Amino acid sequence: MPFYLYLPPGYSGAQSQRRYPVLYLLSGLGGNYKEWYNLNLCGIMDEFIATGKAKPMIVVMPSGNDNPAGGVGSFWINHAPPPTSDGKRWGDYVWKDMVAYIDANYRTIQRRESRGIGGLSAGGQAALMHGLMHPELFSVVGAHSPSFRRADGSV
Repeated sequence: MPFYLYLPPGYSGAQSQRRYPVLYLLSGLGGNYKEWYNLNLCGIMDEFIATGKAKPMIVVMPSGNDNPAGGVGSFWINHAPPPTSDGKRWGDYVWKDMVAYIDANYRTIQRRESRGIGGLSAGGQAALMHGLMHPELFSVVGAHSPSFRRADGSV
């Protein structure tokens, strides 16, 4: 699955061995991994780090939609098995697969105190859910305009 990754200034330095905290940002239901990037998150992070408003960190913006044409995404939760749904394990993809992949391939601080999750709309709801269900992984949770819906779509 595609994702955008923000690496802080200095990460790519030849001598750098520094490890960084990680923030996972989930898109809204109709969005994808480009949603936060298109909001200029990388430029904002550069500015905040340069001015001391934020500490250097890695930001992961995963895709919650495997349809290249876009449209309704995953809600970031595991789907029911067929024939009720497609059985895709979107929840596991976030808290298990993405965290493991990022920790294995980037210089992260691999403990809950250095890991946060947030999201927009459906991603905000999912961030709350994953943060509450996996407190061993995430110590900070942010929900931006969270969408509170039941599995059947009702509010």
